[in-house]
Amino acid sequence: MLPKADFASVKLIRYLSTYDFFILGLEFFFGIFVIFLTVEVTRNILELRKQFLRIVWSYVDIMVLLLSYVFIIYSIARYVIIQTFVTHLPIVMERYVEFSYVRAVQVYYNYLTAVLVFFAWLRLMKFLNLSKTMLDLHGTLRKSIKDICGFGLMFFVLFYAFALVAYLIFGGQVESYHTVWASCTSLLQGLIGEFEYKEMEEVNRVMAPIFLVLFVFFMYFILMNMFLAIINDAYASVKSTFDVTQVRKTEYLNNAFMNLIGCCCFGLDKKLDKKRKTKRTYDELRHVLKRSGFTDPEIALFLQKYNIDIHEIVTETENRRIIRDLELKGLDFSQNAYQSDIEELRRRVDRLGERIQEMQRNLQPVVEKIDQILTKLSQ
Repeated sequence: MLPKADFASVKLIRYLSTYDFFILGLEFFFGIFVIFLTVEVTRNILELRKQFLRIVWSYVDIMVLLLSYVFIIYSIARYVIIQTFVTHLPIVMERYVEFSYVRAVQVYYNYLTAVLVFFAWLRLMKFLNLSKTMLDLHGTLRKSIKDICGFGLMFFVLFYAFALVAYLIFGGQVESYHTVWASCTSLLQGLIGEFEYKEMEEVNRVMAPIFLVLFVFFMYFILMNMFLAIINDAYASVKSTFDVTQVRKTEYLNNAFMNLIGCCCFGLDKKLDKKRKTKRTYDELRHVLKRSGFTDPEIALFLQKYNIDIHEIVTETENRRIIRDLELKGLDFSQNAYQSDIEELRRRVDRLGERIQEMQRNLQPVVEKIDQILTKLSQ
């Protein structure tokens, strides 16, 4: 006796068409990638040792590696199980054949593939950090992680309290709140605007609007705005800081990209490189001044003095004019500094001469007394 019917379509024979064999070739490449990743992770562990565990992306690499080995083992086991099952099908065609086990194997295979693909795409974020935009995003998350954890705890406590209230008040008559878990999922849908308010109002015309107003006030107007404030503050802090190492990584990636264009497009890279060298943007000038040790107010005064706008491109002519102006000012400063050093040296020599004369005046009585003593001793 079957209490219910469950229908599912499962492809038992794995490799049939040309596209299936193309997928088989990609699976071999995946195995090569797993070997390469194993060597890379092992080398990083041997080189970094304890420092390896302090890097967040290291855990993502380890997770991808472990899931890859589980995926390979499970894929081989799945292929053997299904091939064995399909091979023995003609023998048992006269009686009922149970496909639930084979279906479960395929379903778990899909689940494992989904988790592995998620972590593999998450690992892609590690390499996108070479972009300035992704650097800002990663820095924002890293800087706000502690505040987000504290906010998450407060959000969970308050959200679970509302879920319990909804379960106790409306759970007896509204299907969306018949369990605590169902109340949580329904309130999560409420956060995106899908509320079962009519059913709640039919159950209790007094508590339904009170519950809705309190939920919207605390979850939307307070907690959501607090979350946005945390992210906004962290992003503003990241934009105001400057990391020389990360900028050098970005420059290295740009140079590598230019070299790749040079290999593929021959002389095009020279034109692009020449154009890139003769023009400087607002951010590039700001980065150069930051690396030179200037503060933000000094950089702002410099850019304001030469009328460099945030959206303006500084050409080669303007670069030469700025450099020439700075060189002339540096020469004038050096000459002024030289004259001031000579005057300071003269003042020191004069003060030293005055002190020597004062010492001579102070020692004169002592010398006279010593002469008198020596005269008396000689008599």
